[in-house]
Amino acid sequence: DQVVAVIQGVGINNDGRDKASFMAPSITGQLACIQDAIFDAGISPLDISHVEAHGTGTIIGDPIEMKALKDSLKVDGAQSSVSIGSIKGNFGHMVAAAGVASVIKVALSMKHRVMPPSINVRRENPECGFDDKFAVNRDLRKWNTGVDVFAGVTSLGVGGTNAHVILKSAPSNGKDRGRCPRPLVLIPVSAKTKTALSSVKQAVADYISGLVPGWDRVDAAWTLQVGRQEMNARAYALVSTTSEIIEVNFVDNLSAAPVVINSANDRQDGFSGFSVDYDSSEYKDFLNMTGDSWLAGRVIDWKALWVDTHPRKISMPLYPFERRRHWVLPDGG
Repeated sequence: DQVVAVIQGVGINNDGRDKASFMAPSITGQLACIQDAIFDAGISPLDISHVEAHGTGTIIGDPIEMKALKDSLKVDGAQSSVSIGSIKGNFGHMVAAAGVASVIKVALSMKHRVMPPSINVRRENPECGFDDKFAVNRDLRKWNTGVDVFAGVTSLGVGGTNAHVILKSAPSNGKDRGRCPRPLVLIPVSAKTKTALSSVKQAVADYISGLVPGWDRVDAAWTLQVGRQEMNARAYALVSTTSEIIEVNFVDNLSAAPVVINSANDRQDGFSGFSVDYDSSEYKDFLNMTGDSWLAGRVIDWKALWVDTHPRKISMPLYPFERRRHWVLPDGG
């Protein structure tokens, strides 16, 4: 599976009796929470280059949160440059979803190595203590490429509950995989209806046509084989991994009766009894036979097709929403 980011450390606590009231935040509690997360991550506070703040937007709450953050990121008085963001400028207050939304934003920022600006910031609270090394990110900027990056995410709850996580950029996929061993791959797609299948086929064809030859097309085949629900309206295509320009021509089962998905005992077991020569015409015939069996509703052991190859899951077009009109008709309409 794809790894977008790694949760490197977690801290969680409650202000307890340190808070002035049920609604009042506590610097002491938030500071301890962030320090716990940094310790759990096994990194230095100076390694953190961005913090996604809870950002309550209140006169008292924001300065307390910023004070706790700033104090937690110093080492012997030294502090690295840290950008501050908050997704609340985009969505407003999301209550129980606030923390996970911030995590998703930072994870995607790490994936693309860009940091989006915090929007709608017109005037900063002077009590927050922002300076040259601790400031709200106002511009779209690149995030260090070629090195691991770390970020903190804070989420605060009513009643004095504090949570902070340290995210680390995803590890590299490893060494170059070398020459792609498969000149041809089987691309299966399915949907609940004929209309939806048509949309799926078009989206997948457009996506695959834009991939460079080689492993990207192998990864696309693997993703669609093992990473998608199998539904009754089905189609498949054989796609070259070597040609620069390709046409994705699907064979479907729409002219026949709806398939009956058979039990796991009725399987097409990959390369059982098949001598693999990927450049042979027999390999192409085998893929067509496998695709036809899948169209008929047989359970394909897709993993058995890849016993000597290690593809990866990638991001692919998702299932399309089917557009339907729903009108409340007047009586007798």
